Amino acid sequence: MKIWFIIGVLLAGWSQAEEKPPVVVTRPIDPKELVQVCGKNGCRSMPVAEVLREIQRARSGGGDVIGNGGGLAEQNFTYALTQLPDFISEAIKEGMVKGVDAEVLRKIGQQARLEAEKADKLIFVSGKNNRGIFDQDSEMETRLATTGLSPEAPIFVNLDLLYRKVDGEMEMLPLPIMVASLVHELGHNIGMTDHSYLDFLGARVRRMIEREYNRVARQLGQEHRAEMVSINLGGEALPRLSLMVNETLVPFEQEFHKVLTCRNGSVPRSVRMSNQHWEKPVDFDGHWVTPYRAWLVLTCVTTHNRLVQEERDFVMDLVIDVTGVESKIQLVQIAVEN
Repeated sequence: MKIWFIIGVLLAGWSQAEEKPPVVVTRPIDPKELVQVCGKNGCRSMPVAEVLREIQRARSGGGDVIGNGGGLAEQNFTYALTQLPDFISEAIKEGMVKGVDAEVLRKIGQQARLEAEKADKLIFVSGKNNRGIFDQDSEMETRLATTGLSPEAPIFVNLDLLYRKVDGEMEMLPLPIMVASLVHELGHNIGMTDHSYLDFLGARVRRMIEREYNRVARQLGQEHRAEMVSINLGGEALPRLSLMVNETLVPFEQEFHKVLTCRNGSVPRSVRMSNQHWEKPVDFDGHWVTPYRAWLVLTCVTTHNRLVQEERDFVMDLVIDVTGVESKIQLVQIAVEN
């Protein structure tokens, strides 16, 4: 039995262009073809058919979930999948797409919501070690992702394109490009085959995110780094925050959303962030006290059902212990003040 996959988003230097559509390419993948599946414990070679069998065993409650990459970019790709329904919803609310295009995006968003909790949806493999999955002999470019024309198909992501060197520093693929790629691939999962159209939809969601995307980093000595990515979502949404310390994605968004309260104690209708920045960290024998600050505008509902805006300050203090092999992060303060 042949397993058909559709080659996904074309990545050309992480460019901003959306006008040039990728070439439509379909190819059968031999179930006996070996791929390198990479996870937290390294990589292993296995046939495509065995990859799919392990996915099915994992979904039925047995076997090991494979393909969860341990690197920061892999974690961010997974984070992008979990947030994609809200990103799509916001793009529609902002009028980035309308009419039939909005309806198609809604279907992709519904599919993303179903897939977001599946740890095995994204499988990270090396394109260099698996020739033919992400490229064709007739093509000059290498593809970022590939998937199939059914909801059950996994999305294979090219590990080789998740990182690149810039001025001697390793930089990971930006989150907005990951989001555009996922829109494209999930569009294939619901049966769509028009690459140019899926690129168009992905670019619209990406544009909305880039407009509200903020990324600030702070170096901790020579070897350590903290980075915060924030995305403002309008309407009735709260900002999305992603904290990374070295190669660790630190989950704290729930704590952030819990402290977002209006002065009357109610939950704000929406929140916007600005002036996001790290203040100067202080080193106490390998324990870095690292303050993060931002301005907030909360849209609140009064007791008379009127909307008012409250300007507040967001404060967060971390202690990052870098004395061991792995960094340890302690959240010592998170609050909304004034």
